[in-house]
Amino acid sequence: MDKLNGQSFHNIQNNIEKMKELFPEICIENKINFTKLQLLLGEQIEIEKECYDFTWKGKAAAIQLAEQQTTATLRPNIESSLDWEKTKNLYIEGDNLEVLRILQNSYRNQVKMIYIDPPYNTGNDFVYKDNFRNNIKNYKEKMNESLKSNVSTSARYHTEWLNMMYPRLKIARNLLSEDGIIFISIDDNEIDNLKRICNEIFGEENFVTTIVVKMSEPTGVKMTHVKKNIPKLKEYVLCYKKRNITFEKICIPKHTWDNEYKTIITNVSKEEIEELKSIRDNEERTEEDIKRSDAILANLQMVSVSEYAHKKNVNKTEFESFLFTNAWRIIRTVSMTGNGKNIADEKKRANKNRAFVITTPNKKLYFINNHYNSEVDYPRIKILFADDYLTVHPCDLWTDIKTTGLDNEGFVDYRNGKKPLKLINRLLSMVALNDNDIVMDFFSGSGTFGEAVVRYNLENNQSIRYILVQIDEDLIQSHEKFMGVAKKDAENLISYLKSVGRKPLLSELGKERMTRVNKELKNNTNDDLGFKSFKLDTTNLVLWDEVASNMEKPPLDKIGPVKKGRSEEDAVYEILIKYGMDLSLPVERLLLADRIVYSVDGGSLFICLEKELTLEQIDILSNEKPRCIIFYENCFTNDTVRSNAQQLLKHSGVEDIRVI
Repeated sequence: MDKLNGQSFHNIQNNIEKMKELFPEICIENKINFTKLQLLLGEQIEIEKECYDFTWKGKAAAIQLAEQQTTATLRPNIESSLDWEKTKNLYIEGDNLEVLRILQNSYRNQVKMIYIDPPYNTGNDFVYKDNFRNNIKNYKEKMNESLKSNVSTSARYHTEWLNMMYPRLKIARNLLSEDGIIFISIDDNEIDNLKRICNEIFGEENFVTTIVVKMSEPTGVKMTHVKKNIPKLKEYVLCYKKRNITFEKICIPKHTWDNEYKTIITNVSKEEIEELKSIRDNEERTEEDIKRSDAILANLQMVSVSEYAHKKNVNKTEFESFLFTNAWRIIRTVSMTGNGKNIADEKKRANKNRAFVITTPNKKLYFINNHYNSEVDYPRIKILFADDYLTVHPCDLWTDIKTTGLDNEGFVDYRNGKKPLKLINRLLSMVALNDNDIVMDFFSGSGTFGEAVVRYNLENNQSIRYILVQIDEDLIQSHEKFMGVAKKDAENLISYLKSVGRKPLLSELGKERMTRVNKELKNNTNDDLGFKSFKLDTTNLVLWDEVASNMEKPPLDKIGPVKKGRSEEDAVYEILIKYGMDLSLPVERLLLADRIVYSVDGGSLFICLEKELTLEQIDILSNEKPRCIIFYENCFTNDTVRSNAQQLLKHSGVEDIRVI
């Protein structure tokens, strides 16, 4: 029986294993022989002291922080959850670095998309101060002391921010799936440094783009100093992929009409036009479909839009609305060269109708305007319908997202950098998401990302799962450090949380928002609107307690496996995540052979923390055919029972037997 390790994922050992696969000769007793590695890499080694590098004070420690293991855990908070039994969404309170470490066991290479909106380092932001020796102890005992305002006059202004971001992004990459992508909102203060560390962590070759987003209007206070400064209206969304990524095409409405579309079709109905387009878009079309298309086009007549509007008494104020309303039958013609023109020329000789269709060898179908001169090299013969081109891809410049009036978006009055739902929805829409894909935000703030995912699912009939992580910052203590407008905003937020019966913690704001979204939508959908709530804490198990490990402890057979003040359910979820299972899986408490057993994922995993198990009781458990079963190490009455139990379980088909 193997022991279950109480530590989070061991990145260093994983890296060694990868090195072994690539260069087995460099590994000696689980250590790397760098001399041999240098020989194998030949001249591809940088040995010059003067070389391109990006460094800062504390970078080495930041790299080590990303690799550090932890025995910390996530404790379930059922009372604070919504629809605990059914939901697959997670809302986690705690320092995101420690939470990211913990999540690696279960979610490494599993997250399809990450979006974060970290502190911008504007001089007033709180920057996380990580403790290399004991981050969970630092979090629990000095959380609010460790959230220090990183003023721009500090000598370590950029350094502190980089030391915060580097390990979090490093672990974030570990969580991304091979086709995963990360989006990071940022402004001018740290865009350069962020891009440098992302190039290092994700690889320059995996940089996708920097999206420029218009985030404010040229009004207000910012316009009072235009003689000295150029007002800032934009922010950025930095985009990196893990390996390979497929994007969905996104489109936004055009603001103005394209005046090239100036001919209107008459004598053909909207239903017939839709039929034509349906045949055009179906590459499995038949000869009968081609004949039907030509029959429809045989009746077609064309007239200029201006002439038609004049006949219909459309005035100037109504004209643009008229254009968009009739876009389904307003057209333009464009030139067609090469084989397409040759096919059209041949059909034109036998066809005297106003328009007809042609098909090419690659199964494309085109509508052709028959009134053209075959002798011209580049005649405008291909018909394009305006309603096929009423939208445009926004590319990497997004100026259409409304950023005013966001204070109360999502039901909560929160102004501190809240992002528009439309921005998150567009990012979600860009990624080729499938049902049960996991998306994540580990600086979740007011919960915009969570609400955006819920509404995205509703609009697209999908089942995307989210993980939100937010430190449970004490707003009262933070309020004391704020000044001016920020202080007033904090006062309003504290008052709001109090009015809805919640503690003055920033993490409570996101939970309140998701609760209100649930209330708004639950009567109109069966979608997953809930979340399982977890809170970062020290381990629940005596054996894995780092603090107690250096103290004299009573023999394990004299004490229970679970620490005082913790529940068996706490321990069960810790075992789940340290075994590497999804925290959203259903857990059922059973009574088998007069013993309490926790059945996970419909009996795939059994967890039994009882003492003095007999062989007969183990036989009853084995008859349930779990894939894996985990016991308390001192649960067996004696060594003989332990040995026989292992044989019995293996004979019954239990693949994995662990003890803690």
